[in-house]
Amino acid sequence: MPCRDLLPGMSCVRVWNFGEHMCSEALEAPLSQASRAVPSIARVRNLQGGSGRTSSYAAHEAFLVVLRLQSYRVAGLWADGKRISHDAVSAGTLSIYDLERQWVADMDTSFDCLQFHVPQETLDQLADDAGLPAGQRLHCPPESSVIDPVVQRLGHVLAPALEHPDEFPRIFVEHLTLAVQAHLVGCHATSAGETRSASSRLAPWQRKRALDFLGANLAKDVSLDDVARECRISRSHFIKAFKASVGLPPHQWILLQRVERAKQLMVGTSMSLADIATEVGFHDQSHLTRRFNRAVGATPAAWRRCQ
Repeated sequence: MPCRDLLPGMSCVRVWNFGEHMCSEALEAPLSQASRAVPSIARVRNLQGGSGRTSSYAAHEAFLVVLRLQSYRVAGLWADGKRISHDAVSAGTLSIYDLERQWVADMDTSFDCLQFHVPQETLDQLADDAGLPAGQRLHCPPESSVIDPVVQRLGHVLAPALEHPDEFPRIFVEHLTLAVQAHLVGCHATSAGETRSASSRLAPWQRKRALDFLGANLAKDVSLDDVARECRISRSHFIKAFKASVGLPPHQWILLQRVERAKQLMVGTSMSLADIATEVGFHDQSHLTRRFNRAVGATPAAWRRCQ
């Protein structure tokens, strides 16, 4: 079994056997057993080709966080015996696996990744330090893989430290590992009751990037592919995640923002309604009138006279 108790009297702190689980080489960090960052990070890779299906393990309260250092293919993924869909495993993407479930992956190509084993006890301690409610759980399942720039940058610093451990002080690796875990709590943790709804939402950085990009290009005919590319996710995932995060589909959000921008121009400038329509991205004045009337309940001209 790839999970075992660390020390007598520390039954809830476990060491994850990365290499045994992945049937591959694992360069594990020599972290202090006394630290909350227990031995829980490794660079796991198989550069010779696929290693087949991952091995079984005893379900336990912990999370396996996977940062992919190269793009690779997974022939199949199962959770508790049920085959599930998953995003493309592209370089830089992050996924989190709840180890209370039994995950099996069929690794049919070479791969290289960083893996963090985060016990629930460690998560509880970090959440308490951050003043978060009890019962936090990490959530970024494989069907909602994201690119997390912070974990990506820290991971690229950690990777050579795992490759050449004699060249890096242990405390350096421990501090970076704790930094990764603290960031995971801040950006990928939800209370137990929120986990289901969180699965389809944009990460905070993705939401900000999407709204900033759309706002900066409000008058342009940007495509959903363009915005999804900014968020580093697929088009279909973006559409569902945007609505779950913002409350509206992307096209409806854009129309409402154009109406709000038109209001600002009607109050703050003497521009004609035809020019305002073009400025905010509507085809013409009649298009502005239809959308404005639908959103506000009055025509632009009538609304302007009342201001």
